[in-house]
Amino acid sequence: MDKTTIIIAQFGRSDLTLNCVRSLTEHHPHLAEILIVDDGSGSPDVAPLQSAQIERCTILSRPVRSGVTSSWNFAARFARGQMLVFLNNDVITTGLWCDSLIDPLADNSCVMTGVERRPAVELSDSIREAWKIDSLLSGWCFAIRREFFAQLNGFDEKLQLYFSDTDLQCRCLAQFGHGAIRTVENLPLQHLGQQTTKDLPTRSQQWNDDRNHFERKWNCSPSKSSS
Repeated sequence: MDKTTIIIAQFGRSDLTLNCVRSLTEHHPHLAEILIVDDGSGSPDVAPLQSAQIERCTILSRPVRSGVTSSWNFAARFARGQMLVFLNNDVITTGLWCDSLIDPLADNSCVMTGVERRPAVELSDSIREAWKIDSLLSGWCFAIRREFFAQLNGFDEKLQLYFSDTDLQCRCLAQFGHGAIRTVENLPLQHLGQQTTKDLPTRSQQWNDDRNHFERKWNCSPSKSSS
């Protein structure tokens, strides 16, 4: 796994991040690189991560909050691994999973992998029919080859919090075709679900703003999903 970089973004809730990273390293003691991006939450939230002194873990502190999408791009610029794994900080590792997630990426026809799929309700019927898909990867844990990430120009930072992983998958499908995205199911991971954003006061407004930008960009009908 010396070719893999795990990227974790946080805004506050360093307790979640610590639990995430400790469980990850417990089962993957030989990970080459973990990058934690603190998105402007300030020194009190960074201090517990620094004092933990987790081996091969680098903390990147941003002075001003810019959103998880920008933080993902920011960390990717520092990453040394050939494979990038984007992991939410509210995920607990219960066994070995990293190699299984990135192994399909050795095939150049595979651009992205994820741990589960969700209905692609935010895409128009015409797009789903043209791409022959009815689902997309869930955004809480997914991997992509670094060279393809650069080729796709990373995440669209106009989508600050929501739909950025969906948009990346759309561009991936548009450029590389139906087989570019694969799912590796039943990996030993527990996603606690929306623990980072549940107390965010601007959450609803941000979801609407990001949804509107996504729909304008892809000329989709209004999304049927909600946040």
